[in-house]
Amino acid sequence: MDFYNRRDYLDETELESKGISEIQTFYANKTIFITGASGFVGTLLLEKLLRTCKDLRKVYVLFRSSKRKNIQERLVEYFNDPVFDRMKTENPRYYTQVTCVQGDLSLDQLGLLTEDRKTIVDNTQIILHVAATVKFDEHLADAYNINVKGTKTMIQLAELMKQLQSFVYVSTAYSNCDRKHIEEKFYDPVFSDEETITMLQHSERHELALLLPHILDRKPNTYTFTKTIAEDLVRESSGHLPVVVVRPSVIMPTLKEPFPYYSNDKNSVLSIAVGAGVGLLRVVSCANDNRLDMIPGDMTVNCILAASWSRAVSSDAPLVYNCVGHESPTQMTHLMETVLRFLNEAKEQTDQMVWLPHLITVENTFCLYFLSYLLHLLPGLFFSLAERYLNRKPMIMKIYRKLFFLSKTVRYFMFNNWSFTTDNTKSLLFKLNARDRELFDFNIMSVDWMNYYCFLGRCAGLYVLKAYENKDNYYPKEMYKRKMKYIEPIDITIRWTFRLALVYLSYNMLCAVAV
Repeated sequence: MDFYNRRDYLDETELESKGISEIQTFYANKTIFITGASGFVGTLLLEKLLRTCKDLRKVYVLFRSSKRKNIQERLVEYFNDPVFDRMKTENPRYYTQVTCVQGDLSLDQLGLLTEDRKTIVDNTQIILHVAATVKFDEHLADAYNINVKGTKTMIQLAELMKQLQSFVYVSTAYSNCDRKHIEEKFYDPVFSDEETITMLQHSERHELALLLPHILDRKPNTYTFTKTIAEDLVRESSGHLPVVVVRPSVIMPTLKEPFPYYSNDKNSVLSIAVGAGVGLLRVVSCANDNRLDMIPGDMTVNCILAASWSRAVSSDAPLVYNCVGHESPTQMTHLMETVLRFLNEAKEQTDQMVWLPHLITVENTFCLYFLSYLLHLLPGLFFSLAERYLNRKPMIMKIYRKLFFLSKTVRYFMFNNWSFTTDNTKSLLFKLNARDRELFDFNIMSVDWMNYYCFLGRCAGLYVLKAYENKDNYYPKEMYKRKMKYIEPIDITIRWTFRLALVYLSYNMLCAVAV
């Protein structure tokens, strides 16, 4: 099988002189199979391909079936997302280039119909495997079925494709987070795929839950545990398949494309920002020196597409790319302060604001639980009583419960820092010609982080809280001030009462010690 046939390409010098994109030329007349297209990265990936590479032949997207809607109805609803508006304008014939196939990563042979499977095998040249379960607290068996078994099935499918030119597996920069420095290479998993299968076959679900800390070893959760195993499967197939692994860090809202600050992903960082921004989240467990490594979603997509191109046109291309932002690391406390300051100063506010935003970061576990009880549980009970009195659906305590479990699941990442080797990623960026650097930019050094932080608050309001979608949710600054004029005095009174109570208790304790 000739994976590196370059007959479709013009001479590189000619491309450079004409200002023609090598990557666009590569994707012309190609058939692509994408998994995970309904997720944040998958959505951006499909949008970018359809908008930038208009001459591609066909894109097959894998969608799970739904009891309420068939896959064609889901596809129509999917393309109604505002993220595709620009693409629809620039590529009106996009609907002829996309075919939705029904399937599920956790099922044998992806649950594909025989006809769909044959069509994909016979025509696909590029696989972009993005799908995964990203729940940190997913049961080990479920995480394995999607992240490992699904990847294994994709590899088996790829082995049947005679025209395959590249297979991109999108992993995570934290798949090997048990190491403080992560290089652009494969690492051995805690358990091999065969050992994990044996363990799953001979253990009940409740037994696996009890043994999980021992199984994970130094891994913090089932997500990173299974991602390492999946990477190992990709490594094993690298001898006979044109595979490449892209490891993004924390994927954040877009920087530029298709428009700035877009996100449909309620990830942990945005959820924390939203919780703090609306005044619900008051305490978060985080090391003061914790640095969050994040990468905008559009840069992640550009790196994926460039890595796929590089692997297809060069047999000696690197197999692993760390797509991270460690060149400009972000201090978590600084990020939260900037977002909260933006929310306080913004001309528009969401009507879901329930209290003035304040956020306390603590490192001590006892302080975390004490302050959570004082600033989360007690106010939550008060708001729950108010909801009952107003005959509203009880939501506050559910939100607090979710925020509490979220803080527990991300605690490991809030107290650890990592460094990454990015030589392969830098070389890939350098390999692009001028036109490709313009179209497929993933130069993290070009990001104005301060400006980016400021608009994350509005991004959270738009795409997580779904604010500003109609006039009822649009709050000019004057209306916001009118709403807050009752809350601000109460907030100030509570805070000063709390401070005076602490002073009073401290004084009494000192007096008792002195006596």
